[in-house]
Amino acid sequence: MTTAKLNKEQKILLIVRKTLAQIAIDTAPKSGQKSPLSPVCIENMKQCFDLISSREKELNANQNPPKYPIYQDNKAQPINFIKK
Repeated sequence: MTTAKLNKEQKILLIVRKTLAQIAIDTAPKSGQKSPLSPVCIENMKQCFDLISSREKELNANQNPPKYPIYQDNKAQPINFIKK
C-alpha cells in the first residue's frame, strides 16, 4: 500500500502503528532481562494497536474494494475457482 493513495486519517494510523511497533522493538528486553516498560505501559500499547487495527478495518470496509483483481492493462477479470 502506497502512502500517496491514503487519506489523512489512514496516514496518521499508519505512522502511529509503525512508531508503536518501533518502540516495542527498541525496548524489547534481551533474554533474561526485565522489560524497561511498565506492565501498564505495555497494556496501553496493546490497546493502541487494537484500536488502530479496528479503525483500519473500518476504513478498509468502507472503501468497497473490488472482488476481483485489476491488472495493469485495466481489464478487470473475475476469478472463478469453483467449476460447475
